[in-house]
Amino acid sequence: MKDVRIRVAVTLMFILAAACATWAQFPKIPKISKKLPGQSDSKAQEQKSKGPVPEITSVSPDSAPPGGAGELVLTGKNFAEGMGVRFSCKDSASPHIDSLKVESAGRAVAHVAFPDNLEDGPCDIYVDYVMGNNNEILPSREGTPEVVQMRSATFTASSSSTTLPVGLGEFGLVPEAELKDLEKVGKSSVDMEQMAKDIQSGKVNPMDPDFIKKMQEASMAMSKMAQQAGTSAQKRVKGYLSLKGTSLSFTQEGKTVFTEPVSKVKEVAEVKDPMGRPGKIFKIAFADGKTYGFESDQSGSGVTERIKKRLGK
Repeated sequence: MKDVRIRVAVTLMFILAAACATWAQFPKIPKISKKLPGQSDSKAQEQKSKGPVPEITSVSPDSAPPGGAGELVLTGKNFAEGMGVRFSCKDSASPHIDSLKVESAGRAVAHVAFPDNLEDGPCDIYVDYVMGNNNEILPSREGTPEVVQMRSATFTASSSSTTLPVGLGEFGLVPEAELKDLEKVGKSSVDMEQMAKDIQSGKVNPMDPDFIKKMQEASMAMSKMAQQAGTSAQKRVKGYLSLKGTSLSFTQEGKTVFTEPVSKVKEVAEVKDPMGRPGKIFKIAFADGKTYGFESDQSGSGVTERIKKRLGK
């Protein structure tokens, strides 16, 4: 029995030695890196970056009003496609960067929209980049961005700034003749409501021929004007109403329809649309007698009230 155990032990030793010899003939398997694209290990992070770091030295214009939107020219160095730029103003208000076009290593143009609730005060500017596998700077949105600059270029949010236009909305321009018709529709609607009240109160006899004729004329006039207004509405070309400093303007297909001082705005009022809904159409009347009508995509008094508040009316 003892001899059997010795023979088994010797056999196992020979098998193990043969297996080790065979394994030594295979090439070594390289260590698998768990590092993902855009990441770097702790040793690489301690090394100095090999790539150029984007840096903004100035912004023009260097201020913006609440609700303002437009182009900002960024001047600096080492700009490259894919670099990220962020603005953060007071109370963490975050302007939205609609687009960023890098024109050269020292110039970029950003289209920025600032929120209506923007408070006066300085804004921080952040430039982001991505660290590559070899610790080089990759101006790309892939990977995890790291902040390389904050507020080295000065920028201020100011309610008194006139540098960027404040967009008041996109509206369809209502022709003057149609606007007058719509105002007549509104008047006829009021008249018909009053007639209905007179019938209920017993002030008039609903069977009176003159009263019936008056009601029919008012109804036909409203129906005709509503039909005309509805047809015209399908052909309206939209434009942009904007406020820049103390001037109110409306542009349509790249052309300025009017530019007037806000001080000359006499009235901002709702006009009932053909369906009798308030707030869908409104007018802006100026002191010189000119009146412009606008149609919003939204119904309700919110649009008109917002514009009145912005214009201080």
